[in-house]
Amino acid sequence: MDMEWKTQTPSPPARETDSDARFLIGLISVFAFLWLVMPLIYPPSSRWIYIAMLPISQLGTFVHEMGHGLGAIFTGGHFHWLQIEMMRGGAAITSGGWPLFVLLGGLLGPAMAGALLMYLSTRVKRSRPVLAVLCFLQVAGMFFMIKPMFIAILQPSAPLIDQWRFSYLSSLIIPTIGLLLTVKICFLSERIQRRYLQFLGVIMCLAGFSSNSYIFTYRVLSNGGYSDARMVAGMLWSGPETVPFAIFVVVATVISILNIALMLTGAYVSIRSKRPKAKRDVAIE
Repeated sequence: MDMEWKTQTPSPPARETDSDARFLIGLISVFAFLWLVMPLIYPPSSRWIYIAMLPISQLGTFVHEMGHGLGAIFTGGHFHWLQIEMMRGGAAITSGGWPLFVLLGGLLGPAMAGALLMYLSTRVKRSRPVLAVLCFLQVAGMFFMIKPMFIAILQPSAPLIDQWRFSYLSSLIIPTIGLLLTVKICFLSERIQRRYLQFLGVIMCLAGFSSNSYIFTYRVLSNGGYSDARMVAGMLWSGPETVPFAIFVVVATVISILNIALMLTGAYVSIRSKRPKAKRDVAIE
């Protein structure tokens, strides 16, 4: 009986898989050091790091606030608009929905999405559909940033509109650049697309830490409100007095651990892609 020999070759190459792993580990190490370690070692550094990395920090703020807004929508509430101040963070103006879920949407939602991006970066055959979804979400975010302008013009007496300023439109530059970059990446090599997804995944997982160690802020903020972590602690605290600092620390620590765990899980399943087997010949009768 004649035998036909078929050669099987691995894809992707092991060398490329190792390179992707090093790239992802390097990304996590750099951003974890800048946004987690440095602010804990020397708190004043968080402000300077925020300024030095302003475009990336603002991207973290953008996905964080989008998490709040989508949390409101998914629980039956309303996402009125998103506003970002270049040097002072941002806010998602929402109403209704489940308050705890809305808060956690900004604190944990981006990390869940980031872990998914890292997973998909090495598990899908083509990254372009994933990038298309990201483009849609960026356009949606830009819509919610522009929306209050029309409300202010057409309904100047609308509730909450007095909280919005036309100067907030200047922050549109961040999602606009992000959208153009994502579209450009769609036409580059699959390897670049994969690494871009990993980059965005890490940023999303650490979004809560990108704005002056926001998760760890216990004091009253400049706008008179409190950080998301403190508001979550307030919902879980039933005592008559204000939330004790110790309770806040526990809540902030748990949220931080969950964000880091999601990031490491996403990185692990991304790096753990099956190692290609050595080239071998298979006999086909």
